[in-house]
Amino acid sequence: QNNYFILEKLVAAYYNLEDYDNTISYGEKLKHHPEFKQSKSEFIYGLALDKTGQTEAAEKHLRAIDQRYSNYSERLVLAKFFIEKDKVEEAKAILNEIFVESQHMTKPNKRKYGTTINEVEKLLKRL
Repeated sequence: QNNYFILEKLVAAYYNLEDYDNTISYGEKLKHHPEFKQSKSEFIYGLALDKTGQTEAAEKHLRAIDQRYSNYSERLVLAKFFIEKDKVEEAKAILNEIFVESQHMTKPNKRKYGTTINEVEKLLKRL
């Protein structure tokens, strides 16, 4: 369990250092853990795959974070990924979901995710 936690921190640290090869290397070690599925580490791993040109593999791992009523900033990044890859309709679908979900948020959550929601609204207007 502690080994997983350490590897998870290494994935995030190497990604932040823009060392995508090490991010992927440590992500590979995490892939077999059940905790990896739909985690922030899997998302970061997917981002690193994209940075190294492994777009199809990246998309598979990035999609895992797309869960309703959670992961708003990650889902915004996923929508931007789709826009970048000319998959505008998929991006719109995610952005619309986030927008609809934001209409039902509590005040504390609206404050917490306000920046993300504002960016979602701006992107939707541009698309």
